[in-house]
Amino acid sequence: MAGQRARIASIICIDGNDILYAADSESNTGPGRNPGWERGFYIESVRDGFVTTHIPDPEQHPTSTNSHAEGVTADEQGNIYGAEVTEQNIRKWTRR
Repeated sequence: MAGQRARIASIICIDGNDILYAADSESNTGPGRNPGWERGFYIESVRDGFVTTHIPDPEQHPTSTNSHAEGVTADEQGNIYGAEVTEQNIRKWTRR
């Protein structure tokens, strides 16, 4: 998905560098739900809207619409935090 224009997301966060973090909790969870897109986080530029990074949802084969990526925020170091509703948890992703 990198290099593609962004689509509507479940939740977004924009940092001080105009980087948009989007949580997609619905794609590929059933027929007609954003075919061709995958659940997870999308990172993109606010300026041009192109996706630069995709972090896939940890659940590779979803059996329901419950998602790990229902909320998103990022800190100044570039760490991404996802709110997991079903799990009632916050998960941290660190760039390598």
